[in-house]
Amino acid sequence: MARCSFDIHVEDIMGALMVGATLIMLRPRGNIDFGYLSEVLKQKQISYMHTVPSLLHNFSLFLKETKNLDAMLCLKTLCSSGEPCSVKLFNLLVNIVPDKCRIWDLYGPAEATIGCTLYLADKTANFDDIPIGKAIPNYQYAVFDEFRQEVSNIQDGELYVGGAGVFSGYLRRDDLTARGLCMIDGERFYRTGDLVRLDSKGLLHYRGRKDHQIKLHGQRIELGEIERCLLDTSISACVVIKWDDDHLIAYVQSSDIDEEQLHEYCQSHLPPHMVPSNFDSRILSIGSFVYQSTLLQHVKLLEKLTKNDINLTQWRTLHIIQGATSFAQERILLDEQVRFTKNVAIYNELDALKVVQGCLSRNRLLTALRSVLTKQTILRTSLVIDNKGGTLKQCITDRHQTFSLAADLTFKNNNELYDIIDQIIIDPNLFDLSSGRSFHCQILRQDSSMRQNEDDEIIPCSDILIVAFHHSVFDRFSSGIFFNELRHAYNNNGIISVDDDSLQYIDYSVYEHEMDMMVSHEFWKSQLQGYNLERRLSLPTDRQRSSNDQRSGVASVAEIHFDDEISRAFLNYASAHQVTPFQLGLATFYTFLFRLTHGDSDICVSGLNANRYKSELENMIGMFVATLPYAIKLNSCWSFDELVKH
Repeated sequence: MARCSFDIHVEDIMGALMVGATLIMLRPRGNIDFGYLSEVLKQKQISYMHTVPSLLHNFSLFLKETKNLDAMLCLKTLCSSGEPCSVKLFNLLVNIVPDKCRIWDLYGPAEATIGCTLYLADKTANFDDIPIGKAIPNYQYAVFDEFRQEVSNIQDGELYVGGAGVFSGYLRRDDLTARGLCMIDGERFYRTGDLVRLDSKGLLHYRGRKDHQIKLHGQRIELGEIERCLLDTSISACVVIKWDDDHLIAYVQSSDIDEEQLHEYCQSHLPPHMVPSNFDSRILSIGSFVYQSTLLQHVKLLEKLTKNDINLTQWRTLHIIQGATSFAQERILLDEQVRFTKNVAIYNELDALKVVQGCLSRNRLLTALRSVLTKQTILRTSLVIDNKGGTLKQCITDRHQTFSLAADLTFKNNNELYDIIDQIIIDPNLFDLSSGRSFHCQILRQDSSMRQNEDDEIIPCSDILIVAFHHSVFDRFSSGIFFNELRHAYNNNGIISVDDDSLQYIDYSVYEHEMDMMVSHEFWKSQLQGYNLERRLSLPTDRQRSSNDQRSGVASVAEIHFDDEISRAFLNYASAHQVTPFQLGLATFYTFLFRLTHGDSDICVSGLNANRYKSELENMIGMFVATLPYAIKLNSCWSFDELVKH
C-alpha cells in the first residue's frame, strides 16, 4: 500500500517475497482510489494488507458507506503502522473485517529497519489506547527519562531501540548520528525521540513525540521547517501546530495576510504533506512580538472543541522578544532586593582566565564575544518590573551589536591581582539589569610600565581575561557551554552556528509559567510535612553565630578526595543497594550530622539541582539551578542499610 518512495515499501516487498507470497501491484495512485482498491481486494482475494491508520480510516468509512464490506472477506491479517492507531479506528475495523482476520499494531522508525515492536489486538477488549506491544525477536528496548534513568511503569519516558536492525548512522551527518545513537551495555541503541509508557503487562503505549517532530498521515514532519519557510515571506512571526490528527494549522502574524498567496508559496517550497491546511492571524497580537499566552488560550479552546490533548511538553521556539521571567530569576532578584545589602553584590559570577601560552587578539576576542551574545540571547536580556502588572519581565535587546570590553586594569603582583578580582566580585555597579547589561568582560594587564611599546591589540602571556555574569542569567552549568562556544567562535573568526529556531531562555521561561505544578507542589508539601523550618541544627561552632540571617558574602567550599579503593567500594555499595551515588552520599552526610549533633534526628539538608530536565535545555545558557530541601526524620535504631533505604 505504500508508495515506492516510502521506507515501508521495502518491507512490503521483501516480506512478501521471503515467505513466498504473491505480491499484487496497484496501478499509480491506486491506493487512494477506494473504488478500484476495493475491487482489487475482492478479485485478487487479498489476505494481507498493511497501511497507515489515516488511510485505513478513510477506506473503512468508504466501505461502510458504499455497503461494500465483502471486499474484506478474504483478509486474514491487517497491519497498521506509521502513526498511532486510535481506539476509534480499531472499533471501526472490528466491525468491518471478518472474524478470522487478526489486527496488528506495529511500530518502528526507519532507523530501526521499520518494524521493531508489534501488538496483536484483542477484539473483545476495551482499550483506553491501543498499545504498540512488545519487541519483535532480535530487538530490545529501554525506556529512560531525561537523565537516562529507567522509568517506572506509571511514567512516560523516551524509547531507545536496540537490536539487529538498528542502523549504523546517517550518511555524511556525523552530528545527527552522534545525537541519535548511543551505547548501552555494549549494544548500539537508537534514540527514537518517541515517548512511551510501560503498562503492568509489559506492553508499550505510545505517548507522543519528545521533540518538535510529528507524524501526519504516516509522514514525519519537522514543524520548525514549515515555520522557517513561512518566515521567508512577509509575515513577521508564526507557529505551526498539528490539529485533530489530520491538519496542519499555521498561526501567523502579519499586517496584511493573503492566505492564498501563503498557500502557493508553501506549495512551491515544501512537499505536499507539509503544506498547512489553514492560515490564521487572529490569535497573534498586533505588535512586535507574539503573545504566547494568547496562542495557548486558543490552543486550549481547540482542545475543548476537539476533545484532544494538546501536548505542551513539545517545546518549540516562540520567536518572541519579551515575556515573563523564570521562577529562578524571580528568586535571585527578590533575594537581591530584600535579603541582602545593596552595598555588596552577592550574585556576581566570575571566571578569571590566564593567558599561559602565546597571545590573544583583542579584536578577534571581541568579535567572538559578540557572536556568542548573538546566539545566547539571555546574555543581552533586560530584566525590569512591569509598571502595569507589577510583575518582572524580560526583554531581549540588541546589545550584542554594541558590546565592548571594559577598560583595562593593571596589576604588578598576585596580591594586586587578587584585590582587583575581589573588588569586581563584590562591585554592586558591575551590572545594570534594566538595560540588559548582565555580562562583563575585561582584560587585566600585568605591569604595563614594562611593556609600553606593546600593541594594545595583543593580549600577551600572563595577562588575565575576566568574564563575569549576573547570576540571574547564568549558572555554573552554563560556564562550559559559554567557553565552548567562545572558543569555537574565536578559532573561526567569529563564525558560530546560529539556528533561529533553537529554543532560547525566554521560551523556557514562558513555558515554565504554563506548566501545571500542582503535583510538584503537593509532593514537596508532603515531603516537608511536620518539619519545623524555623529550627536550627545544634552544630558545634568555634565562633558566635551572626544574629541576623543576612549573608556575609564570605563562603568556602570543602572538597574531600577518596582514594581508588574507597571510591570503588562506594560505587559498588550504591550499585548493590540500587541507589545513586548522590543518594548514598546524602545518607552518609545524614549520618555525619546525626553524630555531630549528638543525636539530632530531624534533619533537613539543602542541595543544588541543575534543573535542566529537558534535552532542549542542555546547551542553553541561563539560570536554571534549583535549591532542593532533603528532609528526613532519623530513627536512632536504624542500621546504615536501613537509612539508605529511606
